[in-house]
Amino acid sequence: MNCEGRAPDLPAELARALVEPIAFALLTWPAAALAVHWSTPGETGWRIAALIWLAIFHLAAYGRGRGAAFGNTMLLLSGIVAVAWTTFPAAWAFVAFPLLLIGLHGAQRALLRRSSQGAGGPHEAIDPVESGD
Repeated sequence: MNCEGRAPDLPAELARALVEPIAFALLTWPAAALAVHWSTPGETGWRIAALIWLAIFHLAAYGRGRGAAFGNTMLLLSGIVAVAWTTFPAAWAFVAFPLLLIGLHGAQRALLRRSSQGAGGPHEAIDPVESGD
C-alpha cells in the first residue's frame, strides 16, 4: 500500500492470475480434507456435500478461460491435501506443504501464460521486454 492508504493499481488480468489460485485453495482444500475425514455412517451426508462442493469448484477451475493447466493443477493440489490429511502424523504430510506452495505458484503461472496469449498480456506489467534495435 502506498502512503495514501490505497493499493497500487494492477492490471485486472495480473490481479486475477495472482489471487485466483489462492481463492480456489481456500474454498476447496478444507472440503478435500473433510471429504476424507468423515468416514462414519452418521457423517455420510456431510461427506457427500464436501464431494459435491469439490466437484463444482473443480469443474469451475477448468472453465471461464482458465484452461486445462489451471484445472489440472488445482485438482492435483486437492489430491495432495486429501493424502496429507489422511497421513498427517507421517512425514508425507510435512512434504505436502512445500508441494502445495509449488503447486500454487504453478497455477499462477498457468493463468499468467493463458492471459498473456491475448494481446498485451500481464507479462508486460511484470517484466517489460525491450527490443534490442
